[in-house]
Amino acid sequence: MLKRSLTSLLLTIIIPTYANESSYSFLDDLDTLAKFNAIDVLSKSIKDYYASDIGLNNGKYPSLLHDAAIFGDINLLKYLIKNDPHGVEYAYEKGPTPLGYITGNNQLKSAKLLLQAGANPDNTGNTDIFPLVAAINSGNMEMIRLLLKYKASIHIGAYFQSPLNLVLERNDIETLRLFDQQDHFILDSMDDELRIIVIEYLNSDLVEEEVLKILKNHGFDIYAKTEDKASFIEEYGKKIEYSDVKQLLLDVYDHSFINTDHTNKLPIIDEIEIIDNNNSKTTASDCSIEIMDSVSKESMAAESQCLQNNQNCNTTEDNNLNNQENLTISNNNGLDNKTNIKENGIKY
Repeated sequence: MLKRSLTSLLLTIIIPTYANESSYSFLDDLDTLAKFNAIDVLSKSIKDYYASDIGLNNGKYPSLLHDAAIFGDINLLKYLIKNDPHGVEYAYEKGPTPLGYITGNNQLKSAKLLLQAGANPDNTGNTDIFPLVAAINSGNMEMIRLLLKYKASIHIGAYFQSPLNLVLERNDIETLRLFDQQDHFILDSMDDELRIIVIEYLNSDLVEEEVLKILKNHGFDIYAKTEDKASFIEEYGKKIEYSDVKQLLLDVYDHSFINTDHTNKLPIIDEIEIIDNNNSKTTASDCSIEIMDSVSKESMAAESQCLQNNQNCNTTEDNNLNNQENLTISNNNGLDNKTNIKENGIKY
């Protein structure tokens, strides 16, 4: 709520050259007072301004700092920040902070002043819109760069709030490349909200290899998992709607669905039970299984290559199992005894 006051009359005395400029608004008047350091008149005018409407005092409407920022009244903005540094985080009822108020506009100078004064680039105020999202919505690359310079989060909050989600929804490669340059762009593979963003992107109309590589380079690993949480590929692999997209994802990560432990090495067996022909059991601890020359290196390489290419490689009993006669189990103490066992005699 802006209106003219006695400030215009006071300006006639203080700064005559501006007295007859009818185009000046109330904010222009205050900005001019701040520019010429007419502090007494300025502070009284501000006090009268807030006294004129109870809605301004109870936080129902944007503060004077919001208005100074949005209209680019830099001198007034500097004065208000200096006199109330905490005002940069003030959000009015159902509204954003001053920074969130202007990031959808082209007020770069105001935004820079607010950020230099300590404004939090991730503060949504009383909304659910992050300042970076507002900047992306406006397509203002300079504002986006400024916010990223002050470490605005690229992925934060619920998936629908995340700046990263908005960029992927729009397939905004230019902004994503800008994200790619940021040291603070770090993704957590265990983040459920991030996983939702990724699966929605994978099922969108356009999926690009460059995007997947950027996500990978910044920490999103489709094979990462914990004892309590499955990997992304285990949780969402079957939900990828298009086979070519699934193959592209696997190509980027250079793995197949079969190998969910992110390794191509043969497993190390901590403890196995060996069942011989007499159904008696023997336990071997901390041992590794070594495949002897009965299974040729060429056969193993071919099978591994098939797995890498996500092809159906069916190894028949005639080619492998019937030839797998010598399996040696050696423990860590270097035991020399060897036991010939059949494949169906090993239980993990």
